[in-house]
Amino acid sequence: QRYLNDIAVFKSAEMDFVDKSKEDEINIGVDSATVYLEAPESYEQIGQDLRVLIDSINKDIPEYKKWLGGDFDQFYNLYKGLLEVYKWNMLSGTAQQYLWREEQMFRNFTEILNKNPTEKFYGQFGRCHASLTKSNNDCGWFNYYSLMSKLKKNYFRDSNELVSMCILYPKRGDYLTSEDLANMGIIKAEIKALNEKGINKVMIYDLNSAEGQIVELRKKFRFAIVNNKPVEELNGINDEISNVTTFTPKKPVTIKATIVGFEYLSLNHAFIQDHFNGSGRTFKKPSPTIFYHELFVKKGAFVTGISGFYSSPTQIYGDSIGKVNHSLYGVEIQMGGSYQFDKISLDFMFEGGFAQQTMAFNSETKNVLIPNNPEQVKVVNPVAIVGANFTVNYQINRYFYIGARGRYIQNVSTDRWVYQGSNIDYLESQKNTGMSGWGVSGLLGFSFMK
Repeated sequence: QRYLNDIAVFKSAEMDFVDKSKEDEINIGVDSATVYLEAPESYEQIGQDLRVLIDSINKDIPEYKKWLGGDFDQFYNLYKGLLEVYKWNMLSGTAQQYLWREEQMFRNFTEILNKNPTEKFYGQFGRCHASLTKSNNDCGWFNYYSLMSKLKKNYFRDSNELVSMCILYPKRGDYLTSEDLANMGIIKAEIKALNEKGINKVMIYDLNSAEGQIVELRKKFRFAIVNNKPVEELNGINDEISNVTTFTPKKPVTIKATIVGFEYLSLNHAFIQDHFNGSGRTFKKPSPTIFYHELFVKKGAFVTGISGFYSSPTQIYGDSIGKVNHSLYGVEIQMGGSYQFDKISLDFMFEGGFAQQTMAFNSETKNVLIPNNPEQVKVVNPVAIVGANFTVNYQINRYFYIGARGRYIQNVSTDRWVYQGSNIDYLESQKNTGMSGWGVSGLLGFSFMK
């Protein structure tokens, strides 16, 4: 109705310049207090009314300037606003509506800035207009650049002249999306932490402070204002606003699991290779492919967890009498640091634990003079290992990531092969051989933030 009344005001002003015979067509009602327009039946009728005004202004703009004097600029800005509101309404239900509005706001804002290059400005907008980064799903709009992000990139050229703040209200259910939807858990945890401080003041938090732990919200805003005061207590609030505060929220806990990893592990098998070759038997190196699974807990940059790896049995020797299969497994504790850079994370971990190689001897002779032994004879090589690994992970979506890893492990115990289930030596002991080597791998993982 305000929109229609504004049109009525312009139409009443227009009467000075239009043919008086058309007064009935314009259909204006005036009383001593209000100028109003009877509501038209459709936007098409509003459009026709606006076209009358547009034609009049374009034709007689000097007369408008003369008639309105110092009020002309305000009148003209309102007139342009009417045209924009009309177009916004006409675009209702189209995918381009909100995109057009952000672009139009950007043009209007830059026009003001260009006219006042030395001035400083403060504006208050809905948060969907104030994000400094590309947004997706804020306010139900998808994949758009907000007014502030356009100004930052296209007008201020990414300088620090533009500062954006968000205002948060506890218990209101503030909803903001992360720049990358895969990190929604992070930004939700940050907003929750800010809102749960419980300080009965209006607090201003510096999100970009080096001491802070804000990751996602700082991409969208430079500061966060959190209003913990009841509405009825806001009188004189300017005297109570706190100093700018560095905020370090509780660090969120992330659970990370390697669903499966495939590793090429090049181990030192010189000990058992010499044993087979020395007895005149040809030794074939075990398969270098192993599988592994991991479970980690991450808080801040610190990560710790447990991992296990294993290989399937592979034949390392075989002849007419029998064959020997080799396999290995290990269990380790890992700890280290993880550093996040948008979708990329870099993990550096130290590892240590237990590993065991197994050789299974199978008799398969068909010579009746040499009886078959239906039981496998197994010898094992239990050792303690330590090592380190470096992993680069890429977050595919909110939950899943892929990674590439390089690692080195070292046997730190005596390389003793014994018959399984006994303490009887199969091979003489030798120091620091066997389970030592380097590996490269790829992995698929799952992460969940609490």
